[in-house]
Amino acid sequence: MNSYEEYILINLEAEDRFGSSSITLEGLDYGDAWEEIKNHLKFLYQTERFVDITLSIKIKEETTKTIQRKLKNVGYSKAKDAIAGFLKYAYRIEDETLLLPAIESPIEPIFGESSWLSNYDLENLTQKEKVFLLLKYNHPGHWVKSQELQKEYKIVYGEQIKLSSLSTYLARFYEKGSLERRGSRAQREYLLKAASSF
Repeated sequence: MNSYEEYILINLEAEDRFGSSSITLEGLDYGDAWEEIKNHLKFLYQTERFVDITLSIKIKEETTKTIQRKLKNVGYSKAKDAIAGFLKYAYRIEDETLLLPAIESPIEPIFGESSWLSNYDLENLTQKEKVFLLLKYNHPGHWVKSQELQKEYKIVYGEQIKLSSLSTYLARFYEKGSLERRGSRAQREYLLKAASSF
């Protein structure tokens, strides 16, 4: 890589149905910049399937130049590939082996693309129903801890849920026969049974 990379300024802006967000990075090398952008992409695509993204990169050498890429209504995989290629160009990476660990490693969103949200009127759902939907759509066939569900609840629905309330709902699902559970009280995990409903 070239020695001028500390003069690279990156700005990524995104628009989705909830509004807009942006991230600005300055003075990072390629690897650090890509890690920051990966984390932002995970955030963007946790609740959305398609996003409008504008990526601007300012490069200062003997002169300053700005390059920009706009991605309209783009899905996660295409956005990831397009941004990675754009960063490669900006950082003048010529050795393909430098890219392999960063780009080819899986960076799927933590909770997947929650496209199922659009099928429900969230304002009329109770907390208990929202918890059930997280289990049904984001963890089919997977064991999950209540602490993980609490964090996920905030990200997906944009609101807090008390751990005590969450534990109560999970206990009720278990008593009803909708959930399996295992482990000690401190390490307890839950699994939604197939064909369960709230």
